[in-house]
Amino acid sequence: MRPGQPLVHVIVLNWNGREHLPGCLGSLGALSYRNAKVVVVDNGSTDGSARYVAARFPAFALVRLERNIGFAAGNNVGIRHALAAGADYVALLNNDTEVEPGWIGALVEAAESDPRAGACATKMLHFARRDIIQGVGVCLNRAAVAWDHLNGRYDAAAPAPEPEVIAPCGGSFFARAAALRETGLFDPAYLFYLEDVELGMRIWDAGWRIVTVPAARVYHKFAASMGENSPRKNYLVLRNRFRLMAKRFPLPAVPASFAGALMGEWAAAKANYWRGDRRLVAVQARAILAGLARAGGLLAARPFASPRPSARSWRFVKQGARPPRVRLPMPGSPGWEEARGTAIALGGDQPPLGPGWYRMYGEGDREYRWFAREAAFALAAPPGGGSRLVIEAGNDFARPGEITVRVRAGGREIGRFSPAAGWREHPLPLPAAGPGPVVVTLRADGLVEAERTGLPTDLSARVKSVRIE
Repeated sequence: MRPGQPLVHVIVLNWNGREHLPGCLGSLGALSYRNAKVVVVDNGSTDGSARYVAARFPAFALVRLERNIGFAAGNNVGIRHALAAGADYVALLNNDTEVEPGWIGALVEAAESDPRAGACATKMLHFARRDIIQGVGVCLNRAAVAWDHLNGRYDAAAPAPEPEVIAPCGGSFFARAAALRETGLFDPAYLFYLEDVELGMRIWDAGWRIVTVPAARVYHKFAASMGENSPRKNYLVLRNRFRLMAKRFPLPAVPASFAGALMGEWAAAKANYWRGDRRLVAVQARAILAGLARAGGLLAARPFASPRPSARSWRFVKQGARPPRVRLPMPGSPGWEEARGTAIALGGDQPPLGPGWYRMYGEGDREYRWFAREAAFALAAPPGGGSRLVIEAGNDFARPGEITVRVRAGGREIGRFSPAAGWREHPLPLPAAGPGPVVVTLRADGLVEAERTGLPTDLSARVKSVRIE
């Protein structure tokens, strides 16, 4: 420990996450910041997590809870432990993450350089696609819909994050101990979801700032604990939206915000109904009733709340904004390496594809498919020499020569082409191959940013067909 280095307590809340702990705790053991203490709060796990931590990471403090008390309350146990131990800063970290060695160092440096920084938002990246951002803090609109800032953008091509955000993501939440002592901890009534936004708003309204620190990098297995779009998650998110509006939105804005949220959910319920997802409609109804039932008491208590909501946090709440419908490249389909023929069409119905292609959400482009920075597929090559690979590709957004696609087949580069407006066939010599599949990989050395295209992702090129002739 260097003299005068602030003390940081890193709280890892775990519930039946034994499979994630080797990577998460191992990365914390490799932190370059030396005055960091790791505290694992086991939230009533039944999978042997606590025994594993005690045996494999004896230098880390272990707090065992008898039952799962939820994300908000469980993290509060760890925060209180840190504050009682004299921590200068508290970092909360999901168990399904891994951090870079300089994670804490970058956060402390940013906070120490700004005495009004009450909290910091890290750069979270997708665990399985570490070149893609999951978020740098949280955004919020007036219907209390939250989303991750810069979600889905390629790290290398993304614009710089906003210098301030309304809240850090709870999966990697870094806060000054003095700010937490002043504003209080998570509201345990949220259980899961939006408790981070509500605490962030309290931090702002108490006079602190929340800044982004993109140099602090975390890799997150998104929705590993509860599952994306699960009924339980949908219920809690929707219920908690009404709680957030009732507690933290300025009183004059609450009626319009409630109305906007209800109108949006009515439209979603109709779509779910006609799609045949009646269970999700029932989940929506239960969540709305539960949220509204509690909202009256929260609004009645508002004149006595301290600190009261102010314009400091409200200026971050976006009017009319919707979460971006971010496209993420799909993982490889099962068995994609098995060649189905000597040609492939990149439209709607197609053989299994390798990783890196985009699902296009029924937006009319069923005759072609965009790919991410890199994508793969397999073809059956005829034995012998003299074959060539013909790729029909284009990119109406790219300037001439802006993007070059490198093509690899059978493990070596066979050529390059630059996609242009419209469609063009690009023939490339294909070395002799024996029977069996030939794995072809397309890799773009550049991307067209989403700001130029108006589409919810950075794009490389689109491909209509590939064939061997």
